[in-house]
Amino acid sequence: MQPGDLPRSVGRCGGRADAEGGAESRTSCVGNDGEIFERNVGTGPRPGIPRGINSLWGRGGIRYAAAVRWGVLHTMRPLLAIGLVAGLPLMASCTSSGQLEQKPDAVAVLPSTIPPEKLVGSWGLGAFHQEAARARTEAAARRGCNNPYRITRGASGGVMMHLADAKQPSELQLKGAPDGKNYIGPEGPVGDADREITLDGNVMVMRWLDPEVAKRYGTSVYVRCS
Repeated sequence: MQPGDLPRSVGRCGGRADAEGGAESRTSCVGNDGEIFERNVGTGPRPGIPRGINSLWGRGGIRYAAAVRWGVLHTMRPLLAIGLVAGLPLMASCTSSGQLEQKPDAVAVLPSTIPPEKLVGSWGLGAFHQEAARARTEAAARRGCNNPYRITRGASGGVMMHLADAKQPSELQLKGAPDGKNYIGPEGPVGDADREITLDGNVMVMRWLDPEVAKRYGTSVYVRCS
């Protein structure tokens, strides 16, 4: 509240006259719900929080003002208090920019169209950062079969491969997704630790989903050794 707003909440808006004026009088003094929000926490310089889901339902929010008598509103005070407390975690999730943090939805895990036995064996391995280097990388991977990368089956039906920065292999699971793509990574929903995998004959390509890891490791190309 700014100093200039004080007369709106005391003086002509306070005392017995205000008590006898009813809801209409109070609204004319301090403003409606939207005006109060904008004046105290809205899109001004302090603190500059957009109203977002606190808007009315007709404006994309979740607020709905039912038509009730002022006396009925007084009886609903306990319910309003419960609603305010329930909304505190939502307010706490606001970032410093005033936007609500949006957690990405986990990609539903479906059966992979690539069976794990297709990955078992010895592979020449290479990596590239630019798509233009893919053919050259495949040729280099074929020459790498004198020191191949070996993939074996895991105890739980997956395959044994290395995660990013891991010194020892761990069991990874093949996963499908609603978009038709296939992924490989630790058991659970598709996430940053996973790689998108494609298999075309004897050539397998894996792309890291984590941008930082992808920047360091590039796109992996596996060529099956004969």
